[in-house]
Amino acid sequence: MRVVGIKQLKARLGEYVRLVKTGETVLLTERGEVVAELRPARRRLRHPGPRHEKILETLAEAGEV
Repeated sequence: MRVVGIKQLKARLGEYVRLVKTGETVLLTERGEVVAELRPARRRLRHPGPRHEKILETLAEAGEV
């Protein structure tokens, strides 16, 4: 877990986003007090691709969805 001040976060945002993407939690401080926590999202939303849409259409036509 990393702790970073707002000023440093602003200057190096990309670096901290990369850390969060790899699973690390970053605590954001303002004047030495923790005010926020950056952590990986619990789940990622994915849009169904063409393959998924075809499967859903087939299931819907069969009355299974």
